[in-house]
Amino acid sequence: MSLWDKFANTSTQRALLICSSTHHLLLAEKVLLENGVTAKVVPVPGGLVTHCSSGLEFPPSQEAQVRELIAKSGIAHEGIHLL
Repeated sequence: MSLWDKFANTSTQRALLICSSTHHLLLAEKVLLENGVTAKVVPVPGGLVTHCSSGLEFPPSQEAQVRELIAKSGIAHEGIHLL
């Protein structure tokens, strides 16, 4: 086993929802929190080209629920990134 294999954490630890505007970001935060999704507003990491400089971080285990809630709510978003 290499040192990389021993110490590198290759599992996804967080997911990031990037919305099309700050308005949609705040609306998404409200919808997710009301439906039991643990979400918080965070800066978008460098390297992700987006129109919005903030995103919603949430546990990857809740990705399916987030996708469903966003679709039902009609919230405009650029995508979900696993980090």
